[in-house]
Amino acid sequence: ELPLPTDFPTWKSRHLAHSYRFALPACPSSKATPHIAVGAARFLLASEEDVVGFEERLQQDPSLLDGAQVNRGDKFLHNAAQEAVSTACDVKVQPPLCRVPLSAKNERDAWQYIKKQTLDRVAGHATSISQDDRLLEDDDRKSSLTINQRHALIVRREEKMVLRSWCSVVLRMAAFLDQLPDSEIIATIKLSAEEVENDEPRQRPRYWEKLLQQPDTVEAECAKLS
Repeated sequence: ELPLPTDFPTWKSRHLAHSYRFALPACPSSKATPHIAVGAARFLLASEEDVVGFEERLQQDPSLLDGAQVNRGDKFLHNAAQEAVSTACDVKVQPPLCRVPLSAKNERDAWQYIKKQTLDRVAGHATSISQDDRLLEDDDRKSSLTINQRHALIVRREEKMVLRSWCSVVLRMAAFLDQLPDSEIIATIKLSAEEVENDEPRQRPRYWEKLLQQPDTVEAECAKLS
């Protein structure tokens, strides 16, 4: 679940299955999930300027978005945001996704938004991975937990391990984009079909390679979970 921004405009809310919630699918895959999370955040934070500006760039360079239908009529540059968002983003899926960067500002804002939501979830955990490990070790010796309690504890521990890893990725990517020139943030590449797996998009930001080359170290703000 991602909270909807206040005063969410109707030209975007009309594309939501529920006007009061914005839900992401639960871990479709480790490689596809980041694309979905960032694409959803782009949509949530997109301004009229973002979608209309992207539509104008798309008219000049249709390769910016794989499979986009570009209207080359005189009306194109004057489309309202309600029409432009249907071109710039995939509004037929739930949640709606903007699959490539709309603007440098929107891309930075999307990662900062994900960073805040991630850190809020980190702060919401009252126990650590090491505490869960000790509870499991104690249960190995004493069999003090029921089967359901043990399974729940294992699931809780695994969730925290995934969150700790994702937290570190998000913090590093948000800091990286703050230092990256605007032109490099919005640049995209298209991979061959052989280079992607499952639900991974072939078209993606060029900087995405940085996300896939993350070290295993844990950022300080994420270490609370350890």
